[in-house]
Amino acid sequence: MSSHIKNPLALYIGLRYSGAYGNNKFASFVSIMSMIGVCLGVAALIVVASVMNGLEDNMKGRVLSVIPHAIVTSDTGFITPDDSIVREIKQIPYVKSVSPVIDLNAIIQSQKKLSAVNLIAIDAADYPKGDLLASSLENGQLDSLAMTPYGIILGSRIAQELDLVPGEQVRIMFPLGARYTLTGKIPAQRLFTYVGSFYSGAEVDGTVGLINLDASRKIMRLGDKFTGYRVWLEDPFMIERFVGDYTAHKVTDWRKEKGPLFQAIAMEKKMMTLMLFLIVFVAVFNILSSLIMMVIDKTKEIAILRTMGLKSRTVMYVFMTEGLWCGLIGTVFGTLIGLICALYLNEILQFLGVAHMFLLGQKLPVLIEPLQIAAVILCSVMLTTIATIYPAYKAAQILPAEALRYE
Repeated sequence: MSSHIKNPLALYIGLRYSGAYGNNKFASFVSIMSMIGVCLGVAALIVVASVMNGLEDNMKGRVLSVIPHAIVTSDTGFITPDDSIVREIKQIPYVKSVSPVIDLNAIIQSQKKLSAVNLIAIDAADYPKGDLLASSLENGQLDSLAMTPYGIILGSRIAQELDLVPGEQVRIMFPLGARYTLTGKIPAQRLFTYVGSFYSGAEVDGTVGLINLDASRKIMRLGDKFTGYRVWLEDPFMIERFVGDYTAHKVTDWRKEKGPLFQAIAMEKKMMTLMLFLIVFVAVFNILSSLIMMVIDKTKEIAILRTMGLKSRTVMYVFMTEGLWCGLIGTVFGTLIGLICALYLNEILQFLGVAHMFLLGQKLPVLIEPLQIAAVILCSVMLTTIATIYPAYKAAQILPAEALRYE
């Protein structure tokens, strides 16, 4: 008879046991609660991870798309044109574009107000049209900087604060280009024509302006020099790789300014993931508890099956099957619920009437990463599998003679 006892028998008995606990109603209750716990834990992990991914991607798209990913410069802070530098940088596969820039701090004065601004002097002909600032111009085109040598494009917020209209002139003062005169130190200044604005949805809308590269050189008396070559990467998070691949010149990157922000986001993601995995772990621990109670409740049945020729290894598979079934059901339903909630999270919050508490007039960004979902499923199944080993092993060690001694 024992030759006919194969693993499908263990699967059959395990699935039968998964829904039958005899008179031990408490064990059945614990099993159901543990299954629900795994389901809710997996669902919560998927939803929160997707929202955190969306927030990080939104920040990366809005913040890191409008500030230089990297600036290739020299120790003096200025560099002279060199085609070999451009060719060497462009040979790196993940570099999208390279363009010369001059980064300047200035004070801008309209007829009504005065404000500080960070000016980026660019070559409009060489500046990538796919850049967020270039593609988000509201009125006035990037080519206006070439047609109007002393033209300026401002962020929408700072343009509104200064109450500017296209064609209006503003005075710009450059502290770095100050000159000494008989009356003292006077900053370099020049009238510029406001030609347009951009809206990126990021903080640069209130701090940044674009001017012509050649015009800034003349004002600052830099000759043919500029701050450095601005480098656009396919992914801003590849900056560490770029710094390692390009060592010919000094490289400054976005991590100096925005590194702490994204480190904080990454740390928050890790802590939230850990906290939610603890929920799954507690549910899996309940599976272990329910299996132990099941082993105690089914001791006599196990002994009878053993006397009929069931091997100890097959007994172990029976209880591992029962525990895994519980974990798999929780994981599958948790994954489905989590994906549905993540896809329709904003609609669900609107339906529940709590959108104003979380969204503040905006939608929560959600980004579902398939590999991350697969990792959640795999970890849940692995934890469940580990939890079944000890109860299954104890069941396999039951001796029929000892269990049936008083029957």
